[in-house]
Formats: sequence, structure tokens, C-alpha cells
Amino acid sequence: MLDEEKARRTLRELQAPQEVIDHCEAVNRVCMATVEKLRKKNPALKINKKLVSVAALLHDVGRTRTQGIDHAVAGAQIIRELAPNDSDMAKVAQICEKHIGGGITRNEAARLGLPERDYVPKTIEEKIVAYCDNLIDEEGSKIVVREPSWVAMKYEKKHGKNSEPAVMVKELNAFFEGLLS
Repeated sequence: MLDEEKARRTLRELQAPQEVIDHCEAVNRVCMATVEKLRKKNPALKINKKLVSVAALLHDVGRTRTQGIDHAVAGAQIIRELAPNDSDMAKVAQICEKHIGGGITRNEAARLGLPERDYVPKTIEEKIVAYCDNLIDEEGSKIVVREPSWVAMKYEKKHGKNSEPAVMVKELNAFFEGLLS
């Protein structure tokens, strides 16, 4: 069952560092604002707001086990272990798996040492959490909301202008630019 307070309690029970909890709360706030903007601009767009909210709160739960890129896979595993027969939480697990950058293709996953499958966000809920997570940046102990163009430049600088991670982030940004303009 989707429950924000249970998600927050789960982070505390798994002893997530406070900076992870703060980050997840910030992503949740940006997600909720984005959902409202999307609904206003696109009234016919169907978005499960509760699913986005819980997934935003739990998207980095895997950081209780690992700080690497595999935290997305670890987080999905944690959620599946906590709620093995809950179809809503299975969707949260999928969102957790697919929240890295603009998504990770099967080939890139293999190169990174992740289980070889597609981690590209497909549903609107998956895309919202990935997009909003990219917008949150930490400057020391301060959380800052960045512009999508800044995020794209960060990925280009880190991975290369035409690298798969940079292209995926730019495509995700363009998707939301189209919906929000």
C-alpha cells in the first residue's frame, strides 16, 4: 500500500543518513510541484500522484546499502523484500531502479556492472522521479534546485557531450520541456 509516512519510517528504520532523508524529501517536494504543473498544463495526462510521492521518498533507499550507481538496484530489492506481494510497491521498486540520470540502457548497465536489463524510465511516474531527482543538487549541507540546462551541462562535463548518459538526460529534459511549456 502506498503510504508516505510508512516510506519516511522505512528510511529511518533502515538508518538512512540524514542527508539521504533530506535529499529524498527535497525530491518529493519538487515532484509534487511538478505533478501540479503537469496537471495544470495537461489536464488529460494521468499521473498517480501518490505513487510519485512514495517513490520520491524511497528512490534512494538503496543508499542504506551502497553509495554506488547500484544503489538504484539495491533500493528496488529492498522495496521488493519489504512488500513482496504489493503491486503498488512493485511500481515503486521499478521507479527506484530507473531513477538514475535519464535512465540506463541495457548496454550501459552491462558496462557499469549492473544486472543486464533496461533501466530507462517509461511511465510518466518513472520519468517524473528521475527528472526531479536530477534537479536536486547538494552544495555542502545545502540542497539546491537546479535548472534542467544546468543538469545537462553537468552530465556533458562528467561523461562527454555526446555520451549516452548526457543524451539520456537531455532527452528526459526535452520531454518535460514539451509538457511544461
